[in-house]
Parts: sequence; structure tokens; C-alpha cells
Amino acid sequence: MTIPITTTYFHCSGVRSKRGLLHPDQMWLHSFQSVTYGQGKFAAICFNGVYTSSDTITWERVLSASFRSDIHGVSDMHEIVYGNGVFVAIGNSTGGGSIYSSSDVQTWKNTANTHARGIWGVEFVNGKFVATGSDGSLLESIDGYTWTEITQSITNGPLMTTAYGNNTFIATTSVYADNKLIASTDGITWNPLSHISDGAIRRIKFIDGTFYLICHNSVWISPNGLYWRALLSPGPETNKSNFSDFIYANKRYVLIDGFAIWTSLDAVTWTKQNISSLEYPFYIVAYGNDTFVIAGGIMLPVSWTVV
Repeated sequence: MTIPITTTYFHCSGVRSKRGLLHPDQMWLHSFQSVTYGQGKFAAICFNGVYTSSDTITWERVLSASFRSDIHGVSDMHEIVYGNGVFVAIGNSTGGGSIYSSSDVQTWKNTANTHARGIWGVEFVNGKFVATGSDGSLLESIDGYTWTEITQSITNGPLMTTAYGNNTFIATTSVYADNKLIASTDGITWNPLSHISDGAIRRIKFIDGTFYLICHNSVWISPNGLYWRALLSPGPETNKSNFSDFIYANKRYVLIDGFAIWTSLDAVTWTKQNISSLEYPFYIVAYGNDTFVIAGGIMLPVSWTVV
């Protein structure tokens, strides 16, 4: 099925887009790293702050002295998630990693710092937030404000992304590390899993009873993380793919691939959705209010509505 596309993109530098003008306090280009949906609005995180929108057309930048980077990269932001009524965002500076929390996406509180170690990912899984970072560090929180550091000795490489399903947590190492997977049934005691060597790991998701491991040019699936098999490729064009994110929403799977979107109703037969109007690649996808939103490059989310 072809999905009609509505191109409503914005540069986070504040230059004029096809639909409007943002007014930042600095003219600086940054990539969008993450998008989430909660409380009836999207929240997109950029290196230099957070933008929010309830309709994907009009966007507001969150301007808070304690929550934005400057052009020197004092506090580069990387990811934002929503759960238990709280938005949680993570980022890094020369002094280490930081976690910020907000109940309304407008007012933010610095809730945790890891000093010399960076924080590279955060997910809301199994009713808790799990933050991952340098030296194999793990932090967990139920409310998004009080954090507990978890010790694991399997890997000291940077951990990037986490998923939960079938009574198992799985975390992955950095795209620049050794593609290790570690698993836990309680989020406290961790054990090694099979090594995946087919391209850098970008994401891990648990959807409808199955773990999906998104690598640079392939997608792997497993019911428990112990045994993996390659998912059927969407087509010959994926030989040069750059897969980066994956989601299941509105009864369809959506796989992100730079300048293309792959969609499927069963995760077996795929259709490529071409978006020729885009000027920059995109890497992430979110869903809310009957709308898919993608982001990356130096633009705010591009949305398309399924009819």
C-alpha cells in the first residue's frame, strides 16, 4: 500500500522551511537524534535541545538554560523517551553523561549524572526506564527521577539500546564496538548472548513476541535472544541500505533506511515508500495521534498519514 506523504520539515537552526519559521537563540545546524510521543504531543531531541508539536506542523523549541547545548557541544543531547507520565532525555558533555526528566516536556530537571562516563541510550521497557552508556554502564528508574546504577561485568564497551520481551531484557553494545548482546531476566544480573557480526547494531525492538535486531544492512529476529535468523530482505536495493530504526504501529511494520521507508503488514513482504522531496537522510521513527513521524539529517520530523 502506498502511503501519502506530507512534507513538513524544519531545520533546527531556525532557517525557513516549507511551512513556517522557528526562532532559536543561535544559528547552528544539528541532527535530530530521537523522537517520542506522549501526553498528546511529539517531542524531538536535537543536539541543541528539544522541540515539541501536537500536530507535526507547528513546532516549539524548549528553551531552558539547564537543558540545551551551545555551539561548543557543552551538553549534546542524544535520546528522548516517554513512560509512566514522564519524559526522559539523555546527553553528554565533557564532564560525562546526564539524565534529564520532565513531567510536561517544558520544565526539565537534571536527575542523574555519570561523571566521566557518557550515556548513549535510554528506553522505557517493562514499566521502567533503562539508560545505557560507556564502559557497559546501566542505570534504571521506575519514575524517571530516581536512578539506580546496575553493575555488569560481561562487557566494558559502550551499551546503546535496550529491549524487553518474553521475560527477558536485552542490551546491545555500541555501533562502534563489537556487536555484543547481553541479557537479563530481572535487569540486574546479566549474561552474554550470541555474537552478531553482520554490520553494526543500530537498534533492538520487541514487537508481537519477537525481538528485532536492526543492523546496518540487515534485520535479525529471535523469540528469546538466544538464536537469531536473518529476516528476509525487502529487496535487491537493500544491498546498499543503511537501516537505522524500526517500529510497529497502526497494523504495519516500518523500517527506516536513509532516504527511503520500507513498510510491511507481516514483516515478510515489504514495499519501498519513496520520498523524493527530502533533502537530507533520516534515521528515526515514532508514532502517535494516527501519524508516523521520521527525523534525522538537519530537519524536524516529516510526517505521513495513513488513509
